[in-house]
Amino acid sequence: MVQVSWHKPPDGKYKLNIDGSYEPNSSNGRTRGVIRDHLGMWIVGFTCKIKPRNVLHAEVLALLHGLKLAKIKNLKHLLVENDSQVLLNTLYGNNLYSHIFADCKSLLLQLEGSSLKHILREPNAVADLLVNIEDK
Repeated sequence: MVQVSWHKPPDGKYKLNIDGSYEPNSSNGRTRGVIRDHLGMWIVGFTCKIKPRNVLHAEVLALLHGLKLAKIKNLKHLLVENDSQVLLNTLYGNNLYSHIFADCKSLLLQLEGSSLKHILREPNAVADLLVNIEDK
């Protein structure tokens, strides 16, 4: 078995791990994410209840929420990691969420030196665990 773990970003960079969830029976979902620095220190995190149409919609909203938060915090040179290959495959095509993807691409360009990549689920564990945080 290969052990997979989260890796710190290089000096001068930040890492945003995001995830989106969707419960088809209730049409409820959640976006969540965490931004950490090159030391692995938590800078900011988010979790938000949403009403997505499907899991891809939840994932793209998680990306949008994370990028907006990074822009508000002026965190450039952002490495964005997500465990949804579908999100990355859909990013540059025409689809139902093209308008949201356009906003995400614009934000990525504004956050100089930023990039987006797919990772396995295990390194994205902190973002995945945020799904259990309930609004009280």
